[in-house]
Amino acid sequence: MNRLRRLLASAGQRLLAIPALFCAVAVGMAVLSVWVDRQVSTESLPVVLQTSVDGGREVLGTIAMGLITAYTLLLSLVLIAVQLASSQFSPRTLRKWLGDHILQRAVGLVLATVVFSLLVLYQTRDLDDADTFEPNISVFIAILLGLTALIVVLRSVDHLADSMRVGSVAKTVMNETRELIERGEARRSLDHPNLNPAPQLLPDTPEQPPSDAHVVATTAPGWVQTVDLDAVLEACPEGCTVQLPLAVGAFALTGIPMAWLSPVPDDEELLEEFDAKVRAAVSVGSVRTMDQDVGFGITRLVDIALRALSPSLNDPNTAKDVIAHLGEILLALLGEEERPGISHQDGRTVVSIEHSHRRYVAACFDQVRHAASETPQVLAVLVQTLLTVRNEVERRELPARPSVIDELLEEIADDVRRSSLSEHEQRRVLELLR
Repeated sequence: MNRLRRLLASAGQRLLAIPALFCAVAVGMAVLSVWVDRQVSTESLPVVLQTSVDGGREVLGTIAMGLITAYTLLLSLVLIAVQLASSQFSPRTLRKWLGDHILQRAVGLVLATVVFSLLVLYQTRDLDDADTFEPNISVFIAILLGLTALIVVLRSVDHLADSMRVGSVAKTVMNETRELIERGEARRSLDHPNLNPAPQLLPDTPEQPPSDAHVVATTAPGWVQTVDLDAVLEACPEGCTVQLPLAVGAFALTGIPMAWLSPVPDDEELLEEFDAKVRAAVSVGSVRTMDQDVGFGITRLVDIALRALSPSLNDPNTAKDVIAHLGEILLALLGEEERPGISHQDGRTVVSIEHSHRRYVAACFDQVRHAASETPQVLAVLVQTLLTVRNEVERRELPARPSVIDELLEEIADDVRRSSLSEHEQRRVLELLR
């Protein structure tokens, strides 16, 4: 199941899968429509559906050639969007455009219409051919598909232009991240109905396994995309403890431990089965995904803010926009209970890494505060956002402690005092902090 999810997620972020599916449907439609045309005589059809062989060939050829031009234009626009997004926002935002279903469906419909028209055109015979038939219904379907494709292309161009706005990019990433937080998959350890808290909390996961532990090592480098705690718990032998030292979103080098088991059972066959199940439960891939990785959503937004604050772009308004969206994500994270990364059931224990509220605050704003240390207007928005989040934590009585925000505010105050800002600019920011 974990592997299937990974394959489906990867296919959804490629430009090939959905257009290929549309083309397969177009082949079936072409075969069916040609068969219907051979069964139905022209005289039995309404006048609006009647056509001649020459007329049908001309219409089908025109549709195919025109949509090939539209297809070329659409792909050019997608490539331009990808290039602009990579340079203006971040290379990590490319999945937004390549995985955009509106663009994928537009490309798929245009390709499907071309395929349908060419297949029917191939079957349309000249009048002196013994196998002559008039493609009445097929031509009508091709016209409908062509008109629909043109409307969809126009819609996709409008959508592409709108999606290039920084507000649209930030909102999309924020919504993806919030949906992941609300599903709870990124922080799931003790909330599963079949899992009960361990009798006592184990110490922090060590960096290296003990010498007497059984180690399951990675076979290739990559990002930890998902961890199926249920599957790891099921694979754990009774009376044993499995420790997972790699958090979701971490980069795993080849041959490093992805899990270790202690105490080690004497059954070699059981250990081989355990290794196979753990490798299936911990997905390691070449790219980060949003299946369970909240940090990836945060990183994408932070990348945009850092690039906006760089001397090459110097776009503080974009940074301020992104900071507001990061504040929304942080507020959602601070509304989640901190859970120790321990699952325990029937004498089996799994220990994994769970991020704390303090680490999420740092992930959202540490790099941004450093980059904005010489930009007072961005610092002001950062302080206001943090104060708003802090006030909401207190007002809503969220699980997080306000002190995790206070610590960052104190660091910002220290940065301001050490910065090269004028006395007036420093005073403006410090007044907000009071």
